Amino acid sequence: MERLDPESIAFKKIFEDVKIEEGAEYYSLGKPKTFLKGEVVQEKLGIKEKTLTILAESGEFALGRVGGSKVIIAETLFDFLDRYHFTKRENPEDPPAIDPRGRIRKNLTYVKKKHTEVPTLRPIKDFAKDLGVEERTFQRHCEIGTFPHYRIGSLYKMSEEDYTEALMKIALTGMKSNRGGKQKNLEGRIRCMIK
Repeated sequence: MERLDPESIAFKKIFEDVKIEEGAEYYSLGKPKTFLKGEVVQEKLGIKEKTLTILAESGEFALGRVGGSKVIIAETLFDFLDRYHFTKRENPEDPPAIDPRGRIRKNLTYVKKKHTEVPTLRPIKDFAKDLGVEERTFQRHCEIGTFPHYRIGSLYKMSEEDYTEALMKIALTGMKSNRGGKQKNLEGRIRCMIK
């Protein structure tokens, strides 16, 4: 996937007579739902200000300032999230995913649902703890596509919706582990969700 050229997406001139109205996530600057608050994006993605700035400087999305506030062009952030939201590649017709380091992941593809809102993401260690498995084991399951996930820089992140959907899919397909020890926790968690 092609990275954005920050110079090609310039912030439109904001006229003095336009009032900045703060909503829950968006700044209303003329056209509604065009600019996202940087602080809200940081909170929802679970990243620090430095990570947000590094991603913007590398051309992943357009970040600027209006007054003293960080502002992101919403469309560029949604494109970024679409590029790094991965799931298992089950159909050979689906394109293989390319991770943030530019490596082709043949067993992963992109989630087809396009972003129109900023999802609330959590580190995968939270979900690994919920299942009673080690974080590295859970990360391997993300890498093979068992769990849909996001790559935000080098971080693995998941939304609660992706996690719940993946557990329901696992319950329906009857995924088995080749190691017996921790499987009981996974089965118990799935049974609780079904009830």
